[in-house]
Order: sequence, then structure tokens, then C-alpha cells
Amino acid sequence: MKELQKVMSGVRRAVQHYDMIADGDRLVVGLSGGKDSSALLLALANMREFLPVKYDLAAVTVDMGFPGYRDKLAVLERFCADLGVEYRIVETQIAQIVFDE
Repeated sequence: MKELQKVMSGVRRAVQHYDMIADGDRLVVGLSGGKDSSALLLALANMREFLPVKYDLAAVTVDMGFPGYRDKLAVLERFCADLGVEYRIVETQIAQIVFDE
């Protein structure tokens, strides 16, 4: 938990110093499932409770169409649900375009 506090402290300082979030903003995090995007989403979700501004938060993952990839997204869906964050998956045919065409 100490690591999360460090991340949240850094994010909070940046948000306040650069005035990055205003009341009523809607933030969307590109969620790949990697450490960076997951930590950012977790920090922003937790900071909703104590930042002096109120904002909406959502996450989006781009499904590039690789076989079996969609099945792995259930973990991210649960992660977002646990955080109370809206989650969307944007489907594309990038894999087909890159490898088949």
C-alpha cells in the first residue's frame, strides 16, 4: 500500500500544481492492463474521495482483434467494477488489417 500512496501523492501534486482537473471534468484512462495505466486509474479512482474537485472517471481498452484477447479483458472489467469506474471496450480489426491485408 505504501507504493500506491507514493503514486497517489505524485498524481495529486501534478493535478494540483498544473491545475489538470476541474470541477465537472470527465476523465478517460486508456487501460491496457499494464502497470502504468492500471496504477493511474487506481490513483484517480481513489483520489475522487478527497480531491477538492469532483470529476467522472471512465476507462477504455482498444481490442485490436487478436484471437483470444477479448477473453483476457474480463480481468479489467472486474478491476473497473471494483473501482466503480465505467469501462468500455472499443473493437477494431487492426490485427486483421496488419496481418491479413
